[in-house]
Amino acid sequence: MNDRITEILRTLTKSHWQQTLFIGTLWSLSLLGGCTPIAPVTHLGPHSQETEMLRLEVALLSHDSATHVLEDWCRAHRISEPPSLLAEPLDEGLEPPPKEVIAWLEASPQTLIFHRRVALRCGSSVLSMADNWYRPDALTPLMLQTLKTTRTPFGKVVKPLGFHRQLLHLKPLWILDQDPSSQKELPPDLLFEITAMLRNREGRPFSVVIERYTSNTLH
Repeated sequence: MNDRITEILRTLTKSHWQQTLFIGTLWSLSLLGGCTPIAPVTHLGPHSQETEMLRLEVALLSHDSATHVLEDWCRAHRISEPPSLLAEPLDEGLEPPPKEVIAWLEASPQTLIFHRRVALRCGSSVLSMADNWYRPDALTPLMLQTLKTTRTPFGKVVKPLGFHRQLLHLKPLWILDQDPSSQKELPPDLLFEITAMLRNREGRPFSVVIERYTSNTLH
């Protein structure tokens, strides 16, 4: 995770030297676990949009709760008022866990694993879409009922587990042309994808999530 943060910082300093004022904030996020408030940025050009995308990526890599990061991001960028985050269930068929998910969750083929697919929405803007496979035997009955009957994000529901977030994969879906004279099109609908595992305070894995972050985060 720290290697990826360092790579992002090098990209910013090499390709966007005019935006070096961001570097102190980014280092604060990487060293302090994302505790530095996210400041709003307006009138973004293409390169500034890429900087904001990398800034969001650093915040997500530096935090154990993606829910907390997105709520802070929504508030700082005034995407919605109030800046509350809701998990809207997507009307798609539930999928069995892939073999790698079973392995990551230290489960057997017979272990019960639930699948939850949602769009994380701040106001009318979908900031990310997530597939979440989790072990119901690691959650309390109240947590399971809340996930089943409400639109509360997963990270809020399982917060009492004192979980730690472990990065498994990060896949960029948009890389801006570094030629300053290039007039590249606006970013695509999806910017990057993160696969992460959640471990409880005892270190046992209980959830694997694949998150795809949208261009709505660049408002």
